[in-house]
Amino acid sequence: MGNQTNLQAPENIRFGLPNRDAAYLHFDHALVDKYEKYRFETDEAADKLAAFIKENPRQGWQFFNQTLESGIKGIPNAPEEFRAFFERELIPDWVDWDQLERASVAIWRPGNLTLIIASQASMIATYIAPQASQSMDRTGEQMRRTEGRGIETATWFAQATKPGNMKPGKEGYKLSVRVRLIHAFVRINLDKAEWNYKALGLPLNQERNATAIAFTFSSVFIDAAKKLGTCYSKTEREDIYTFWRYMGYLLGAPEDLLMKNEEQARTQCALMALTDLPPDAEGQRLTKLFTEQTPKLDEALIKVASPSAAKVIKSGPVFHGLKYAITRRVFGGKTSDQLAIPSSTLWRLILGSSTPLLYIIDQSKKYLISQNRARKSAVKRIDKTLNTIYEETGDTGKLIDNS
Repeated sequence: MGNQTNLQAPENIRFGLPNRDAAYLHFDHALVDKYEKYRFETDEAADKLAAFIKENPRQGWQFFNQTLESGIKGIPNAPEEFRAFFERELIPDWVDWDQLERASVAIWRPGNLTLIIASQASMIATYIAPQASQSMDRTGEQMRRTEGRGIETATWFAQATKPGNMKPGKEGYKLSVRVRLIHAFVRINLDKAEWNYKALGLPLNQERNATAIAFTFSSVFIDAAKKLGTCYSKTEREDIYTFWRYMGYLLGAPEDLLMKNEEQARTQCALMALTDLPPDAEGQRLTKLFTEQTPKLDEALIKVASPSAAKVIKSGPVFHGLKYAITRRVFGGKTSDQLAIPSSTLWRLILGSSTPLLYIIDQSKKYLISQNRARKSAVKRIDKTLNTIYEETGDTGKLIDNS
């Protein structure tokens, strides 16, 4: 296993940041200090609730599911663990539902490419950092249930980004709150695992909780979309960042480290790039699994894009080559080589030559289609995608708890 030197018990170490001197040289000292501090803190409210549910599974899950539906006020005399966890059902004053809906519509403007970008850019981005790749490797869940996890992630992403679906009680909101709790169960399962605390911080720590929001589904998604022909305006980018800021809030990330705008997000991404260890063997293995071992999900996405094409194009080496080529186009040669992503000259040329056409299509959608029509189109596409995934896989994509 990679990066297994300097193992120390968490109670014996509360600091550690690779390249700290360089970080102080290039970034605001207060940000670096806060960044390092949160590497050794976890989502305490989620951890306590996970422990409560683990000890009282029947009552715990009943309360949890009921609270997701009706709010904490619907549980008279709720245990303190529930009241603390569900404090974040209170909507921050900076949340503007119209802005979040505009973000959802923008996220789905790439059309059939949206889930491909989310999977081959945003999801693969999580494997770049050893903090994430090693936690997935230690639990083994991603290895055992590669396609199941892929379907669950695709379902969560589609439901969360469906216009209007992040309001309390809606499916995107409920799945996202459930993700927060699942992360706590992962931490419980990793409690006895070997771990390089000094280099990686605590597993699924609060720094990574906030920084991943700035990186994976916001900055990476926006940059990947641009490299595939979808160019967002500054206003659209700020809408998207605010959407994911709210997601980070629901996932229990520390509010003082959650990005407030694109500039802060890009700064956090740069600090992360400087202080993270390079991709490791676990990240390479997960990248290969996620790209090549999701055949039913692949065929569902092909069918959504073109039912006629689905009759001749199947999941296999050719389609995997396209997926790898998209990832290489997004991350470039250095990171792609570190993840052992194969290169294809043919797919590189195809993607390069098709991007100008995709840009023209994108700009036509942007300026010729009304917001209301774009919203209806996004909802219709998301519903069709989710229905097709279920038809092809027989999997509802409902998140499985790690208790």
